[in-house]
Amino acid sequence: MRALDDSLKTRLACVVLNWRSYAWTRRCLRCLDRQDRPHLLWLVDNESDRGRLDALRSEWSAVEAIPLEDNIGYPAGMNVGIRAALRAGVTHVALINNDCLLPPRTLSILMSVFERRPDAGVVGVRLVNEPERDVIQSQGIDVNERTGRIRLRRHGRRLGGLSDETEGRIEEVDAVSGALMVISARCLQRVGLLEESYFFSFEDIEFCLRARAAGFRVVVTSEIAVPHRGGASMGASPAQLYFAMRNQLAVSDKLKPGPFGVGRMFRRVCVVGLNIAAAIRTPRVDRGWGMRPLAGGLYDFMRGRWGNPAPGQGGDVPSER
Repeated sequence: MRALDDSLKTRLACVVLNWRSYAWTRRCLRCLDRQDRPHLLWLVDNESDRGRLDALRSEWSAVEAIPLEDNIGYPAGMNVGIRAALRAGVTHVALINNDCLLPPRTLSILMSVFERRPDAGVVGVRLVNEPERDVIQSQGIDVNERTGRIRLRRHGRRLGGLSDETEGRIEEVDAVSGALMVISARCLQRVGLLEESYFFSFEDIEFCLRARAAGFRVVVTSEIAVPHRGGASMGASPAQLYFAMRNQLAVSDKLKPGPFGVGRMFRRVCVVGLNIAAAIRTPRVDRGWGMRPLAGGLYDFMRGRWGNPAPGQGGDVPSER
């Protein structure tokens, strides 16, 4: 990692979250080593294996490692790193999943967006599948205020087949993926941190909606494509189905309410239907067991139960996107 140049007007910190996947974290740190943009780096290790973490520390002495005894979830783990970065006086914080492989100019491009868009509070990138790097995973996120539907922009399209006017430009969007996004310290100080009660998934969208409500722009740049191993769709496991249902309902409730609450109830019905339909369409989901975590997510949402679900609800719960 390059040393931070204090003469820069902006000071960038990167926060990487690990959970049981040190090999991917090592690859991610190597990518950050090759960045041409100076930065500080914090590694937050959920449910830390001290021996493996010490091995990483021996390779990257400049990395500030924060071991956590338990898996406290994605947003809470990231918030640990964000707080440390803000205490160091940085002006921007990059949240990076350890299964993102950043090309060398990624951080420079992201920071240049803030220079061109001073009204931006959050900046994301075009994510592509790893290893199918010609397939787009997401290029920003749309949130339908009427139905609560959340759509990944250009998901599944191939890079060679794009011919629209936004190619290579900056777009304003409703939200960006938390797999890789940079947030200004000013935005964090005004809006707050990630919503820890979600535990896993949709906290990035919820944060972006709060940022926009506070007057910040959320933008995505397609000037660079960043490979990301994590799946763009929910539904590969019971835990993911559970969180998709519960947390998407929570996000939909934060959208503008209709008269007499009609809009909110309509969105809830839509979100439930969309999640059931998505689970049915997912090849790896058996319709029998697939409905149980969806029902669990709906039940816990209605009774206001947050954080990690009860043991047995979804097995090991991930803390990475």
